[in-house]
Amino acid sequence: QLLSPANEAVETLAQVDGRLSDALAQAGYTGSRYYAVPEGFALVTRLERIDAQANPKPGDARWATEGLAGTSLIELLKGLFRGNPGRYRVFVFTVTPRAFAPDTTRATRSDAERWLRGGMNALPADLGAIPFSAGHEVTALLYEFEQRHPDDVAALQSPATMPARTHLERARIWRALGGKP
Repeated sequence: QLLSPANEAVETLAQVDGRLSDALAQAGYTGSRYYAVPEGFALVTRLERIDAQANPKPGDARWATEGLAGTSLIELLKGLFRGNPGRYRVFVFTVTPRAFAPDTTRATRSDAERWLRGGMNALPADLGAIPFSAGHEVTALLYEFEQRHPDDVAALQSPATMPARTHLERARIWRALGGKP
């Protein structure tokens, strides 16, 4: 549980989104996408390049789209998963009062491509107006991929090489959300 009504001065899902978005901005993330989930939302971060210790790559090397400017959307998406060996991650923050279990199917390249090009650019007002209740859970899901060779497709690391909290700490999101070391 990353945020809770008992510990936070937030009353609506729009305010939860504000806290998450501010923390992501402090950690250098931009361009998140939103999806509706039962009685809440999911916020998906950009695909990010990381090192073997789950630290973001420095500077512009952090974002998986480096060096791909000016290409078509299809070529950009192909380039994200081909020709750039290394480790990548995507965080998905869910805010919902409904219990859920992780999907037993593995996220695939097509899933990640769909996350990158889909979703909404902002939280819709009707979702933002929903009261943030004691029943809501804010959960961070981590999807870590590795591409070993230029001709390989990036493969989901399941389980991830490190716990999600370690990834949140090394991405500087944990502290931005007020988490203690």
